[in-house]
Amino acid sequence: DDDVGSLAGTLPTGKALRKATPTIYEALQTLAKAAAPIQGRKNLVLFSIGFGDVNSLGQYVRDTRYHRPTMEALNAANVAVYSVDLADAGTRHPFSDALSEIALATGGRFFQNVVNFATPLDQVSKTTNGYYLLSYRAEHPAGAEGFQEVEVEARNPEFRVTARSGYRYGDAAP
Repeated sequence: DDDVGSLAGTLPTGKALRKATPTIYEALQTLAKAAAPIQGRKNLVLFSIGFGDVNSLGQYVRDTRYHRPTMEALNAANVAVYSVDLADAGTRHPFSDALSEIALATGGRFFQNVVNFATPLDQVSKTTNGYYLLSYRAEHPAGAEGFQEVEVEARNPEFRVTARSGYRYGDAAP
């Protein structure tokens, strides 16, 4: 199959894609599942004005039905989200918190106050140009599944660490 190792070969198409992606969260989960078979780290540049809910005080509120499964799916597929806020430069709005949060949780980066797209795209390119991949062997009981949070620290303060918040394991893993 010519589409092995590509999103085109694993993403649903047409009405099936529309049915699988009624919310931004489900769209990100579908994309993560499609990207999971592709080996290595994947970078997603998300251009958006944000998503989620706003409470009566005008503050961003996570949609608890979708937030954790979305972050877990992205991290399990090794997808780092680089989110670019499309709101006018200098504008502060509650949905930018969602963009910041998804970038932080997946080891990506949040860009706001963007004047042109070349700047964040150049920064993503520089950030992902060279990095070390660390791994370790995790042992979980047979039949167990869940999400394992991970924290990575460098002893040398000159090193900058960018890491996913964790990974999914067991039968629930893609």
